[in-house]
Amino acid sequence: MLPKEECEYEKQRLANIEERREILCSILGEFKDLQTSFGASPRRTKVSEKRKRDSSNEPWVEPRRRNTVRVARRANFSPPVTRSRGLNAESVDPSKQLLIRFPFNRKRPDNGDDGDIEKDSDEDEEEFVKLKPRVRQQQPRSAPRSADDITEVDLALVAGHYGAKSYDSTNGTTCHQCRQKTDDQKTICRDPECSGIRGQFCGPCLKGRYGEDAQVALKDADWICPVCRGICNCSICRRKTGRTCTGQLYHFATENGFSNVSDYLKSLRR
Repeated sequence: MLPKEECEYEKQRLANIEERREILCSILGEFKDLQTSFGASPRRTKVSEKRKRDSSNEPWVEPRRRNTVRVARRANFSPPVTRSRGLNAESVDPSKQLLIRFPFNRKRPDNGDDGDIEKDSDEDEEEFVKLKPRVRQQQPRSAPRSADDITEVDLALVAGHYGAKSYDSTNGTTCHQCRQKTDDQKTICRDPECSGIRGQFCGPCLKGRYGEDAQVALKDADWICPVCRGICNCSICRRKTGRTCTGQLYHFATENGFSNVSDYLKSLRR
C-alpha cells in the first residue's frame, strides 16, 4: 500500500515542478520581448573579478581607478607663487614681505649690560619693546588667631576621633598630617614664620601621632607645630629629609607600649 502512495506522490511532485518551470520560462520570454520592444540589448551576466583571477594563471592586478575630471584638473594646476617657488628674494617687494618677530630672539649688546635693545638695520621697522620679567607679588601673611580669641565654641569643634570628622570641600580646613579637608577645628601655630596649612593638625592626628591635645594647643599662646619643631612624621616631611613614610603606625606603636608614633620613632633612634 505504501509504495503505491509514494508513486502517486512522486508523480504529483514532478508535475508541480514542470508546471512551475513552464511558468518561469513564459515570464522570461515576456521579459525578453519587452526589452526588444524598447530597443535594449539583453543584459549579460557579469563575471566576477575573482572568477577571472582563478581561471587565469597570470597574477591578478587590481584595476586602477581613473577620474577624468581630477586628472584634467591636475594637468591644468599651477601652484601658487610663494617665496619658495618661482620667485627670488630680490624680486619680492620689501614692503610686502611678512616679518615675524619673537621676544626671545631679541638682540642684546655684547657688553652684557641690560640696556636698550639694538635697533634693526631697517629704518622703517619699529624698535622692540623690552619685556620686563613678571615679578610675583607675595600677599602679606595674615596674623594667626591669638590664644585669647579661642572660644569655647572653637574648642567644642575639635574632633576627638576620626569618626567625628565630616568632609567639607567648600568651608572645611585641611589637616597637615592626614590631608583631609573636614569641618572640625584645627590647631594654630604661633610661630610667625609658619604659613599655609603647616600648623593645622586635627585632634586625632595630633593625639595619635605626637601625643598632644589639640584643645590645649589652641589655648597655648606659645604652641609651635611639629613641622616648625622639626619632628613632623607625615609622609611629605619625611620624604624631604630622605626618610621613608611610616604609614599607619599608630596601632603598631601602641602594641609595643607607646602612646603615640613620635615616641616610638624616637626610641628607634637611640
